[in-house]
Amino acid sequence: MIFLFDCFGVVVDWKSEYVIPLWAKYAKVSESEFKSKIAEDLELCEAGHISMSELWENFGRKFNAVPAGFEHIFIECFQKKAKLNDDVAAIAKSLPSVMLTNQVPWHAEYCRKHGWFSSFSRVFLSFELGYRKPDSRTYQLVLKELGVMPSDALLIDDKADNVKSAQLIGMKGVVFQSASQLKADLEKVYNVRLDRKKYV
Repeated sequence: MIFLFDCFGVVVDWKSEYVIPLWAKYAKVSESEFKSKIAEDLELCEAGHISMSELWENFGRKFNAVPAGFEHIFIECFQKKAKLNDDVAAIAKSLPSVMLTNQVPWHAEYCRKHGWFSSFSRVFLSFELGYRKPDSRTYQLVLKELGVMPSDALLIDDKADNVKSAQLIGMKGVVFQSASQLKADLEKVYNVRLDRKKYV
């Protein structure tokens, strides 16, 4: 069994919800309006179909605002809020684990610099794959690269839609809530033994 860990919301505490309110305030629109208008752009950037420069330009054009302002808010918020979940990283390090994550290039550079990918034998980034979760082609590309059958792979992700799409192609999946919940699920459902004192 190989374990595919998501990054944000699992290995690293970071959610788009942290930065959306700040972006929306800068754009002078509601959070819901901002989120709906930028969703496609973010997905395109995470899939590597537009650059980060193009992402900020698109934001600026849509909200008649200086593009660099969105970039500054993004970087400052991530640097303040994003934190490694040491317990999850330790669990990953004790298993045959790879990372599969939806990210933009700046995220990946920051995570590498801070050693947040070090628990994994391989790291698969959406913008390099050309697809992002929950697109099933994302999983198929990774499994092919690893030489692993879907039934021998387990996705650990905080988004239920991502886990569901992985399960539809025959993978196993756990919807992540906490390190202790993950450990319990791995032990109970998949007979994985970990040091309880270390992760709970």
